[in-house]
Amino acid sequence: MSRNVLSRCAFSILGTALLAAPVVFAATAAEPSPVTLLLQFEEKRSDVMLDAMKQELSTIMKDSGYRFDYRLAEDAGSGDVYPELVIVKFKGRCTMDRIPLPFDERGPFGFTHTVDGEVLPFSVIACERVKSSITPVLTANEHKDADAVFGRAVGRVLAHELFHIMAKTDKHGTKGVAKPALSAGQLVSNQLEMDRSDLERLHHR
Repeated sequence: MSRNVLSRCAFSILGTALLAAPVVFAATAAEPSPVTLLLQFEEKRSDVMLDAMKQELSTIMKDSGYRFDYRLAEDAGSGDVYPELVIVKFKGRCTMDRIPLPFDERGPFGFTHTVDGEVLPFSVIACERVKSSITPVLTANEHKDADAVFGRAVGRVLAHELFHIMAKTDKHGTKGVAKPALSAGQLVSNQLEMDRSDLERLHHR
């Protein structure tokens, strides 16, 4: 990327509680807009983590007015054409099979690039940082299924970044997954939704 590209729309951790209310929208006749997510993994990934990430993203974004198709970068052809494409790069090792590096809370879990104030369809997810954050808060049962819990956390980070891209904004929400900061506990909790007002912004676009 050029030097004037800014890494904005980033979020890290915050030790405050969050309550998310269920959001229900009336069904519409129109099909959700298809968005292809081109996934680029720098290092090893877990298939369990990947499936859990997709499931969590689908749950969070089900009322957004969008549906997401997934394509791994290594499977994409040079002549492939996508109506709407978002590139997601996963940095670090996206699996829970080793002890994570020490966590630096000053850095973000993910960020979306902007240039000259325009939000670009290009996000980066920091797998090692997410992993280091959630490891201390996992219960004994969650440790047994660590890759699935990790995938759920990554799905929430990705949903946050996709909110910026699909809403074309560098602003954050005040509640839910689009907040500027989430705690490790919120990343692995049984449920975390996108706030109604943020879903409405996506839905009406």
